[in-house]
Amino acid sequence: MKLIAPVALIAAAIVSVHLAGCRGTAPPVAVDEEGRPAETTAPARTDTTTATATATIEPTLSVEPTLSALDAFWQGVLAEARSVPLRPMVKPRTDLGTATSAVYEIAYSSLDGLRIHGFYARPRRTAGERSLPAVALLHGYGDHAYSEWAVRFADRGFAAVSIDERGHGKSIYRTTGGGATKLYQPGFPGLMVDGIRSPRTYSMVGIVADSDRAIDFLVSRPEVDPNRIGVTGGSMGGAMSIILPALDKRVKAAAAGVPYLCDIPDSIRLARADPYLEVTRYLERRPQDEKRVMETLSYVDACRFAPKVKVPVLVGVGMADYICPYQGILKTYKRLKGPREMLLRKDEGHVVLTGWREAVFEWMEKYL
Repeated sequence: MKLIAPVALIAAAIVSVHLAGCRGTAPPVAVDEEGRPAETTAPARTDTTTATATATIEPTLSVEPTLSALDAFWQGVLAEARSVPLRPMVKPRTDLGTATSAVYEIAYSSLDGLRIHGFYARPRRTAGERSLPAVALLHGYGDHAYSEWAVRFADRGFAAVSIDERGHGKSIYRTTGGGATKLYQPGFPGLMVDGIRSPRTYSMVGIVADSDRAIDFLVSRPEVDPNRIGVTGGSMGGAMSIILPALDKRVKAAAAGVPYLCDIPDSIRLARADPYLEVTRYLERRPQDEKRVMETLSYVDACRFAPKVKVPVLVGVGMADYICPYQGILKTYKRLKGPREMLLRKDEGHVVLTGWREAVFEWMEKYL
């Protein structure tokens, strides 16, 4: 293991960013003149004392499906998602482009008829068809797509798609059987426990499918090399950046910043803020659902997917993270089977870690 920033050598100042909910490595709403993130609102700690004190989650092996059952479930879900016609929409946004990069507003269809929206950026000049490495950019819980994020990659020679996951941003409408549209907007808090009594109806399962369909979108672009695709994101997007390489062989490299959904049972006990505490409060109201809830969560636990990840993965860890506790992230990291590196910050929490963005660019340039 190569440690990019050993604890004993860490001297970087703390980045003064507190990401609402479980937001991750997408650029925040405001940045300073040098491109550093500006301070935003710290996550609320509503009900954390009561919720933590009364949590009684005690997972057992019997709660988790076997690995073969996990594989079968996900093969079925992704096959179902891919059976939905992609119907990509690509609309030029000249107001968002730069001298070297073109930007487009995009949409495509995903599991359950959800229409997923976002932005796509690419260099204005390419070496020809199937010439560009490409990256899917996946945001954190409660956040949304950023065109600026995609442009940063495009300016460095990548094609990049940044999406609104279901229930976020513009991705709140699905088409019903009769052609009508139905709103999907559980809210925050709310989305973390939406459909949580069954894996197939669970919100995070849909978000994994939406993220994988972003790979389908990239492959559909004539300028993208299908053999040079990566994924990156923070928090919830960080979890997707570990889960997707385990499920989709088209992903060749990943970078997961302060990833969510790592060793979920222990993380729920250790976390001191939402979204994990949404689960705690749900079980306080419905203790009879504990076994079903924990089984559902096991289908999206990045720690369970990690042994299947053989591609290079960069992981960012903030040792002061009380939203996504570092213990679960380190456990997940140790289970990765491919080339791996860690960017660790001793005194930083659930933020865009100091040096993270440049490390991600270098990682993708190295492996794609």
